[in-house]
Amino acid sequence: MIELLDLTKEYPGSNQAAVDHVNLFIEKGETMALLGPSGCGKTSTLNMIVGLEKPTSGDILIDGRSVVNVPIEKRGIGLVFQDYAVFTSMTVRKNLAFGLEVKKTPPKIVASEVAETADFLGLTSKLEVKARNLSGSELQRVAIGRTLVTKPSILLLDEPLSNLEPEARLAMRQELRRLRQELGLTIIYVTHDQVEALSLADRLAIMNFGRLIEVEKTSIIIERPKVIEVAQFLGSPPMNLLGGFFHEREGFLAFRHKGTNLRLPYKSLPPNVKFGDQNFYYLGLRPEDLKLTDQSDPLLLGQISAIEYRGFDNVITVKDGELELKALAAGAIPKWGQAAGLTIDPLKLFIFNRLGRLIEAES
Repeated sequence: MIELLDLTKEYPGSNQAAVDHVNLFIEKGETMALLGPSGCGKTSTLNMIVGLEKPTSGDILIDGRSVVNVPIEKRGIGLVFQDYAVFTSMTVRKNLAFGLEVKKTPPKIVASEVAETADFLGLTSKLEVKARNLSGSELQRVAIGRTLVTKPSILLLDEPLSNLEPEARLAMRQELRRLRQELGLTIIYVTHDQVEALSLADRLAIMNFGRLIEVEKTSIIIERPKVIEVAQFLGSPPMNLLGGFFHEREGFLAFRHKGTNLRLPYKSLPPNVKFGDQNFYYLGLRPEDLKLTDQSDPLLLGQISAIEYRGFDNVITVKDGELELKALAAGAIPKWGQAAGLTIDPLKLFIFNRLGRLIEAES
């Protein structure tokens, strides 16, 4: 297991910590994704865990032992970079053997370990091929194999699929899932790609501006993010977030945003939500939860102001005054400029307080 305790990294000349007092616990055999936009601190965190950088303060424990002052080669960690990091002039066999040969491992053991790793990664037929003649996904398998052959207990992956074409990326995701299941490695996966994180990780640790903003099981965080920054980041397109207040209007519950009222059912509000313009909230509506409707009292009645064709699920924008909502619509949709109504299941609403924290219905 890995523990990060108040881990902090500050770089000279910067007025903001790259990693700001991060506390994180990663179970043995777990896959944890560090997810966030570029510059959020996830790669700096990874570099400190592996030993490429030293923390400004805080500690890193592996199986209860501090490794801050332990050399890279003695931490039992393997690292796979984004850019493959293989020797293109060498054969696959030589690439896989490189780390073991540097450690002066006996030739018989090197040959055995290389053969085993090549077989596991489907590279046996490529052992005598020079790396420069391989495809992108094959190069990434070689890069992973060079790490696995040294038998690390922890595998760190830094944007390992971002250079691959979509088809190869899908194949490598499947390969990584198999690797994790069969070898039982503890994996930390750094990425800005939420699809990869959601498909591979047991839990997500979402970072922004050097801070951990939410850590949760993948299945839970995608369904019910508890922090508005996470709600803004996850999803394609991300959640619609509107600032405003709740009030009663003509016998129905309304949420007022920029002069426009959204019509809501009363049962949609947690009991501790207060009415009135002095009580500010954020209302969250997922595009996939919004449905086109011809009912007489929709959540919002406006006009189609934009259409993004994506195949089965098209992204439409419905506008009323200054308020715009994005929704996913399958099949036939109104044309640009036509009237359109939107509705939503009240159980699918998200209400955040002014600090951006989710207000739960049970509270």
